[in-house]
Amino acid sequence: MTGRKYIGGALSPFAVLGLLPMVAAFVSPSVYLIFFSAFSIFLCCGDLLIAVRVRKHMDDYIIDHPVEPGFIAFIKEGAN
Repeated sequence: MTGRKYIGGALSPFAVLGLLPMVAAFVSPSVYLIFFSAFSIFLCCGDLLIAVRVRKHMDDYIIDHPVEPGFIAFIKEGAN
């Protein structure tokens, strides 16, 4: 998949498990939702770091590395 789609997939756990419960916790004050959201955001740090690294490969093809954390980028010919 392209880097743009990979970033979307990497940021979706952050948005769904981190930001949505945080908004819900502020709408209906719930300490449990705040803790759940903070814990989920903490667990998504690896995904956020991968998304930062993929920014350099937005138009290249990206796959997950089969045995190590991270990804493999197939850079298009004639690119930087």
